[in-house]
Amino acid sequence: MGWRPNWKNPDEYPDPTKTSDIQWAWEFLRRNKDYQKDYQNRNDIVMGNLLPDDICQKYGLHPNSAFPDPASNNPGEADYDDGVAFINPIRFRGSVLSVVKPEFDETTGRYHSEVYGDHDMEVYVRFDLSVPLKQQVDNVKESLYEMQKRLNIKPSYKKQDFVRYLRILDALYDEAQNKEIARILYSDIKTVSKKEDYPGQNKIKNATRAAIKLMKEDYILLGSSKYPY
Repeated sequence: MGWRPNWKNPDEYPDPTKTSDIQWAWEFLRRNKDYQKDYQNRNDIVMGNLLPDDICQKYGLHPNSAFPDPASNNPGEADYDDGVAFINPIRFRGSVLSVVKPEFDETTGRYHSEVYGDHDMEVYVRFDLSVPLKQQVDNVKESLYEMQKRLNIKPSYKKQDFVRYLRILDALYDEAQNKEIARILYSDIKTVSKKEDYPGQNKIKNATRAAIKLMKEDYILLGSSKYPY
C-alpha cells in the first residue's frame, strides 16, 4: 500500500514525543489486514452513515465515527462532552466492559443488573441498592487497587518502542526477512547469544510478537485513555 512509510527510515514515522495515544492506536489498527479488507468491502457493510454493531465490536469503533480509511493519517473523530475519540473500548470484544442497563423485575419488585465480559482478568462486582452506595464504591475501589497491586500488573508496552513495532509490521508487509529486519532495527547488537543464528534474533522475535498483538487487538488499550467512561 502506497501510504506505508519506508520501514528502513525511522524519520518517516510519527514522532513519539508528539503523537497522541489515539493516533498510535490508529497506526496499529490501519495495518490490520482484516480491517483493510472490511474497509474495502464497506459499501456492503455500512448502512447509510452508521457502522453496524458487529464492525463496532470487532474493531472497537464508536458507532458515531466514520469508517476510517487505512490510507488516511487521521482516522476522524467523534465528539463527546469529556473528550474526543474514534475508538470506543467499551464495545470491544463483544462489550468487554459493558454494563447491562438495570431492569425492574415485576416479580421481585427489585432492580437487577450485572457486569460481564470475556477477560480472565475481569472482576465481577455486586452492589446492594437498598443501602448507601458511597461506602460500597469506596470499598470496591480499595479492593480493586489491592488486587491489581498483588498481581504486579505493569504496562505491557512502552511508547518509545512503537515506531520500531510499526517498522517491523511494514517490513513484514514488504516480505523482508527477520535477519534483515534485525540487522537494520538492532544494528547496535553485534554479538550472537545462545540459541541465536544472527545478532538480534531474540529481540526481533519478541518485538514482532508485540507488534502483531498491538495490531490485532491491543491497539484498543492505547486509545482507551481518551474515551470518556
